[in-house]
Amino acid sequence: MRSSRPSRFIVHIRGLKPVVLALIAVGLCIAMAAPVQAFCGLFVARSDGSLKNAASQVVIAHSGNRNVLMMANDFQGDVKTFARIVPIPVVPSRDQVSIGDAALMKKLNAFTAPRLAQYFDRPCQEEFKWYRIVGLLAIPVAVFLLVSWRLPQLNQLWIVVALLAMVSLALVVALPSLLNQVNQAGRTLVQSAPAVTIEDRFSVGEYDIAILSAEQSDELTTWLQQNQYSVDPQAAAMLQSYIDAGMKFFVVRVNLAEFQKTGGQFLRPIVLDYESEQFMLPIRLGTLNASGDQDLIIHLLSPDTYGGTENYETLAVPTDAESSANWPSGHEVPAFIQGEFEDFYEALFEHIHQQHQKAVFLEYATRTFGDNIKCDPCAVESDAIPTMEDLKAMGAWWSDESPETLITRLHVRYSSTTFPEDLQFEEIFPEELSQMPGITGRSFPQWAGVDFQTRYVIRRPLGNAVCVSKLRYQRVMAQTVGNLVELTGWDRGDIGQKIAAERQLNALDAQGQTALHRAVIEGNVARAESLIEQGANVNLVGNQTLGATPLISAIANNSPELTQLLLNNGANTNVSWRGQPLLLWAIGYSDLATVEQLLATGVSASTLEQVWDTAQQSGNADLIELLQPYVDAQP
Repeated sequence: MRSSRPSRFIVHIRGLKPVVLALIAVGLCIAMAAPVQAFCGLFVARSDGSLKNAASQVVIAHSGNRNVLMMANDFQGDVKTFARIVPIPVVPSRDQVSIGDAALMKKLNAFTAPRLAQYFDRPCQEEFKWYRIVGLLAIPVAVFLLVSWRLPQLNQLWIVVALLAMVSLALVVALPSLLNQVNQAGRTLVQSAPAVTIEDRFSVGEYDIAILSAEQSDELTTWLQQNQYSVDPQAAAMLQSYIDAGMKFFVVRVNLAEFQKTGGQFLRPIVLDYESEQFMLPIRLGTLNASGDQDLIIHLLSPDTYGGTENYETLAVPTDAESSANWPSGHEVPAFIQGEFEDFYEALFEHIHQQHQKAVFLEYATRTFGDNIKCDPCAVESDAIPTMEDLKAMGAWWSDESPETLITRLHVRYSSTTFPEDLQFEEIFPEELSQMPGITGRSFPQWAGVDFQTRYVIRRPLGNAVCVSKLRYQRVMAQTVGNLVELTGWDRGDIGQKIAAERQLNALDAQGQTALHRAVIEGNVARAESLIEQGANVNLVGNQTLGATPLISAIANNSPELTQLLLNNGANTNVSWRGQPLLLWAIGYSDLATVEQLLATGVSASTLEQVWDTAQQSGNADLIELLQPYVDAQP
């Protein structure tokens, strides 16, 4: 039987080898240099934007008339057929076209993604505090009763005091329910065709680029076809509208020889840096070959404003702004959502999209000051939060003079029918954000710059104590069913069944442990297998003090069999314990076989980089040898 004491993590450190202590110490030093961040709710899940459709991504840094546009190329297929035609308002010079870093776009996308937070509740805790107060107050009352019994002449006074005591006791018992619990809520180019001008032609990285202007769409279409671009028959009218508006055309295809030099794994983003009074993004050409709706994630960077669209309504995605550790808002969702958050957010987004098909949706708005970025909760680890240098590399040129950058995340689901016009952006000052539809009248806590985030909250009560407050807590928590129906349109009966199954399998005891946690701590493989087969959540975090998933517990107890069982059933390897990646702690608590288990399952690039750095600085030859193939495989 293995020890079930929570302090085993701490006690075990004393017996670690010096080299392991050095590894952890270096890792802690790295963590101390990370951005400061607020943390109230416990982050448990996020949706990265890969919803019903493969989401394209764009980052636009904008200030004044200058725009830096970074376009991610998520093209799937033979790169020989890749081509992109982008209408642009000006002819950029060659030094205004460059190659961007796809990893930075992924980093920003993960940071701003919709997220799920978890709070741990003890509904009876405050009430029991009042009971203790009542008990202390009862002592002098008991003394008085005894005296009044011995001295009958004090009977009238005794009656008055007894009545006052009873009223006081009733008020004290009811107070927690009234004040401390849940609120009610609800490719070679031929010469130009006639009237088509090649403004410039050059190569950047793995791309051959031509910048065209034209007088008639027919000539432009002929040029494109002569140069082996597949042009949709419906494109002529749309291209003519861009020509009439004085737009130029940025035409891109892959240079296969240069692409192979890069390793031939993926197409990197293209960056355009240009000046224009037009603050816009052309999206209509992308609808011609589409069979249905498309998703687009847009990040806008600015030194002083957020962004919205002036020719389409900008709406905030429904979110829980007010729920906190000690004060649920009544907008929470059932705890089983943790295991299916991607499906939940897809259903939610599609639900609101059907109600507002011509709207652009705001999913995130935050202010950063240098590397001081705060979030509640952060959807990424501290070392994966975008830094000032990251934002600068994505176009935020003003960071040399001003460390403040405002980040807006917009999500568009569009088709040629619902979005017949290109997106025209507008600047929104922070004080105006609170007046936007879906935000006005709601209270968003001032998390040092987090003005809006798409966040949802689940709550898990600890223990089985019975009290008056818990009765109210349970009644109001029943509102989560209605909340979920309203957000997604899901069937109420199905939701109820999932809630019941969640309570049976994943209830937390007073120590914040599920049955699966206990089976892992006890080393009971058969019991763990049975619980997982029944649907137990392998990624549920225990109470916030210890904050351990079953996988963390398995590694802390050096149980490779249980570790592999959890990994085989979807346990997340990219979690942290006390601010450090699980992979780093595995080095301290287990042998390298366990470390290899985690690596084989997959860890994030940031985690691998951190552990690689600590291994090199500590000179751990065995660990370096183990990590080397995984580091070499990184793009």
